[in-house]
Amino acid sequence: MKRKIRNWNENKFQYYKYKVRLRKTFIDDKLSYIIECSNLHEINPKLLYGVLLIEYVNRGNWRTRTIESVLVKYFIHTAVKLDMSIGIGQIRISTAKQFLTDVDSPNMGRKLLEDKFSIEVCARILSHYIHITRHAENPLLDIVKFYTTGKNLSESNASIELYYSLLKWILEGTILKGVYGYELQL
Repeated sequence: MKRKIRNWNENKFQYYKYKVRLRKTFIDDKLSYIIECSNLHEINPKLLYGVLLIEYVNRGNWRTRTIESVLVKYFIHTAVKLDMSIGIGQIRISTAKQFLTDVDSPNMGRKLLEDKFSIEVCARILSHYIHITRHAENPLLDIVKFYTTGKNLSESNASIELYYSLLKWILEGTILKGVYGYELQL
C-alpha cells in the first residue's frame, strides 16, 4: 500500500512539474517586478518566483480565474466573507490585511487581483516568514507551511509535501538557469 501511495504522489509530482513548465511564461513576464520586490523586501528572487509560479499553476483554469474576478468585482462582500485567496499569489484577504492594515478588506480584495500588488504582498509575506523560520530545522518546509496554512507548526500533509517538493525542485532545478545568479539562502 505504501508503494502505491508513493507512486501516486510521484505521478502527481510529475504532472505538476509538467504544468509548471507549460505555464511558467506568465510568471516569467513578471521577472523584473519580482526582482524589484525581492530586493525591496530582502528575499531571494527565486523563492518569490517559485511561490508565485506554484500558486499561479494551482489557481485553476480560465473559468476559475473568471469566477474569481467576477466575485471580487461585483460581489466583493461575499469574497471578503469567504476570505477568498485571490490573485497570482493566491493570498487570502485576511492574510493580506495583516501586512497592510491601512487598506480595508473590500479594497484589499480588489487590489489583490492586480498582479503587481499581489507580487508585492507575496514578497512582504515571504520576508516575514523568512524572519520567523530563520533558525528552523527545515526553513523551506516551514515557509511552505506558513504560506499555505498560516502556521509553521502545521502537520505535513500531501498538499504541503507536494508544494514543498515543487518549490524545492524549482529552486534547485534548471527551470531558472540563467535567470538569476542567486543561491538559495533563507
